[in-house]
Amino acid sequence: MLTAHEAAVQGRRFARGEWDLEEPEAFRKIAKSPVELAAITGVLIRLFRAVILTHGPVNSSLYLGSAFAVGAIFLLTMATLHLGRFPIREWPWRAALFAVTETAAEMATSLGLIAMHREPWGTVRAEFQDWQPMATGVLFWRLIAITLFALLLGSTVHFVRTKLLPGQDDGDADFVERRKQRLL
Repeated sequence: MLTAHEAAVQGRRFARGEWDLEEPEAFRKIAKSPVELAAITGVLIRLFRAVILTHGPVNSSLYLGSAFAVGAIFLLTMATLHLGRFPIREWPWRAALFAVTETAAEMATSLGLIAMHREPWGTVRAEFQDWQPMATGVLFWRLIAITLFALLLGSTVHFVRTKLLPGQDDGDADFVERRKQRLL
């Protein structure tokens, strides 16, 4: 049974459409660290790529397009999990750091896969001399994708805060924390 105060707080949350998410402390620490979250992301994306390119109809455009979309959604979701915990003005350097760290973890995983002769490179297995061109390409595309996504996401968040929810965000870095405290 809820007390009157708890019912009022839940009513306000429901009326404003907000969710009260309780995260485990370990998840919160990982999500705030660009290195840890990006490393996990890089390893998982490289393993996903290896599985997709070695098990499945790689001559199917639908299959490869779907796999690419799933990988991109996962990458950008993980970047959002990290960026969403900080003020927008920190997002440019955090997005770039996330991309570089994700690439480093992904390419370290790639080295391991190459050593085990499990890294696909087109229709053949990658060799150690293929690693540098792969790393350059991955870094280039990750920096472009994550940076552009952070710019688009930041612009959207800024628009929502200033135009759709005016007076909610005064530009202070602790906006999210203050908002959480007002809910409790």
